[in-house]
Amino acid sequence: DGHGNMIPAQKNGKPIPLIGITGTGGAGKSSLTDELIRRFLTEFEEVNIAVISIDPSKIRTGGALLGDRIRMNSIDTDRVYMRSLATRASNRTTSEAIKG
Repeated sequence: DGHGNMIPAQKNGKPIPLIGITGTGGAGKSSLTDELIRRFLTEFEEVNIAVISIDPSKIRTGGALLGDRIRMNSIDTDRVYMRSLATRASNRTTSEAIKG
C-alpha cells in the first residue's frame, strides 16, 4: 500500500503530538526535555517518545556540542528514541540531513 515505513498511528490517520523546545545555550532545554520525558513515561505506559536534538556546529572547529544525552537521565529505556544531529553550519538552525 506504499505505507510500509509509516508507524501505525500514521497509517490510522491518528495525529502524532509534536513538541518543539528552543532557546539559548544554558537555558535549560535539556533539563526540561528530560523532565517531560520522565513524566510522559510515568503517566502513559503505552507512549513511546522520539527526541530529535539539533545542535549548532562550532564556528572554529566545525564540531557540534551534542551534550544533550549526558544531561538526560530518562532516555535510557526502549520506549525513548533519541537522535542527535549537528547542523554542520553555524548559521543554520536545522541540519541538511532533515528533508521536508
